[in-house]
Amino acid sequence: MAETFGGYKRISDDPHDLRAGIARQDEDIRAEVARLGGNADDIVWYPENDTSAFKKKRVQVSDPLGNEYDAWRVIRPVWHKALHDLRTKKVTTLVVWDLDRLARDPRDLEDAIEAVAHYGVRIVSATASTIDLATENGQMQARMMVLMANKSSADTARRVKRWHESVAKSGRPVGGRRPFGFALDRETHEPREAALVRRAAQDLIDGVSLHEIARRWQNDGVPTVLGGPWRHTSVRQILRNPRLAGWRTYKGEVLKDEAGAPLRGTWEPILDPDTFTRVQAVLAPSGNGPIARRGARQELLSGVARCGRCNGKMYVMKTRSGRFNYTCRGRTDMPHVVSIVGPGLDDVITAAVLRRLQNADLESPTLEFDGDAELQDVQARITELMGEFSAGRLSGTVVFPQVEKLEAERNRLSAEKDRFLKATAGPQVRKMSRSEWDALDLPRRRAIVERNLTAVMVRPATGGKGGAFDMERIEPVWR
Repeated sequence: MAETFGGYKRISDDPHDLRAGIARQDEDIRAEVARLGGNADDIVWYPENDTSAFKKKRVQVSDPLGNEYDAWRVIRPVWHKALHDLRTKKVTTLVVWDLDRLARDPRDLEDAIEAVAHYGVRIVSATASTIDLATENGQMQARMMVLMANKSSADTARRVKRWHESVAKSGRPVGGRRPFGFALDRETHEPREAALVRRAAQDLIDGVSLHEIARRWQNDGVPTVLGGPWRHTSVRQILRNPRLAGWRTYKGEVLKDEAGAPLRGTWEPILDPDTFTRVQAVLAPSGNGPIARRGARQELLSGVARCGRCNGKMYVMKTRSGRFNYTCRGRTDMPHVVSIVGPGLDDVITAAVLRRLQNADLESPTLEFDGDAELQDVQARITELMGEFSAGRLSGTVVFPQVEKLEAERNRLSAEKDRFLKATAGPQVRKMSRSEWDALDLPRRRAIVERNLTAVMVRPATGGKGGAFDMERIEPVWR
């Protein structure tokens, strides 16, 4: 069989896919193929760019008995393709630039040795061509080199992890993609974007959907950080980022200071912590927030109006005249049609909501938690005690019993504040004139309706009313 040559080239980090690293390996691989008597123009290339030979991912595997379990493996699809081609003799000699390009995990090296020992193929290093994986001495040398490379990678990973932890605890931002709302230094606000984030946060609290915010930003020509179109998911991702409240995170978790409070970063927050917490309450999965959030609705009461016969939600049906009705067409087991003139129902319910809002008892409670000063005092006392312990001025037997009691009090106050913020995470319920109501956009009006009404029951029509709007068919169900 004629000898066929493959060239495997790999580099661990190339986030921008420049491929300069693997391109530099070409020359040495071509030279080694020529030295072995091959044609450098006929090499089957296996380029694996931006792929680590050390980092592992969790995968599911099975043992010989068929039992499945989680295992941690280095994932390198191109390398496994090269191994497959060796086993099937598509390639009979694979040239790698160096053994550490081939493997930094002993398991990967053993796969390579197995291919050489049992399939009659060769794997050759262009920079260490004296190492022969077909011999015991060569295998021993390769194993020692891979163990050393693995240790080097582990040491580097540990140093990088410690550095990231140290930077995170200092509150400083690290590199990476520029967050929306911040300039390239990741600390200074980008004025227009920061203003958009603040407006979006308040809009969301007031009942505007993520879809609507994304639509507005797209229509206004607001560029995303990566230049793509706006989606509701990208707006959600921005508004869920704790750095908006000035909090430092590490591996997705908000870091805490000695008092147990969120660790502040070195940048000015775009949102105050209370607003950020209210936004998270709105974005919580359905059932966890104070108000059910729906996508954009066509009219004021679509999905709020309910059929008085089957309790099904009524939605908008356009009429030939260009107006609309709220309509329910029943279920398969209960076919029927219940319909009511849409503008008429909207007017009746709007008037009822505005009358209800005149009741001073329904005004929104204060948006400031009255236990804030006490909570801050508790956190300051914990910080002071821990500082005295760290400085050696107070012993642990004195400090920790006091800290334990203070932490229990802090946790109680924090839980109360969390409940308060969630309860006030919605549009303000206040006295409002009809002109003020008309000036609101549809999402805000819907949010106020949903905050006041569980449903609007619409009974089936009865004869004898002619074309008049029948008020007796309507029953608001107030919260």
